[in-house]
Amino acid sequence: MTPQGSRRTARRLTCLRFQLALLTLLGLWSVLHSPEVSAADSVVAHPRVALLIGNANYSAVKPLSNSANDANDMCEALGTLGYKTSCYIDVADRREFKARIQDFVASVPAKSDVLFYYAGHAGAAEG
Repeated sequence: MTPQGSRRTARRLTCLRFQLALLTLLGLWSVLHSPEVSAADSVVAHPRVALLIGNANYSAVKPLSNSANDANDMCEALGTLGYKTSCYIDVADRREFKARIQDFVASVPAKSDVLFYYAGHAGAAEG
């Protein structure tokens, strides 16, 4: 494997780890904020919230043609299904991405049904 190929593989693994950590955190958050599910809870509608991010324009790689449209379409569709959506297009960098996630998690009501959707390139640079 070339040095460039191993760097690319390492970046992909870092990105996958980040995504897995994010999904794990969202799952843990929902478990920690939902004490016990009772029979009454199973018939009561829980708040539905969704965080959607679509990145299409990149400085270092070719822009994607569909990811922003996909995120916008999903945002609209989930809104019609009763989700309170937080939709962002072309999040500038890792700092903003993390801030959007933290703001979203802080705003999620207890016992919510949570959905996360991302459309775009997956990769990591410098850790």
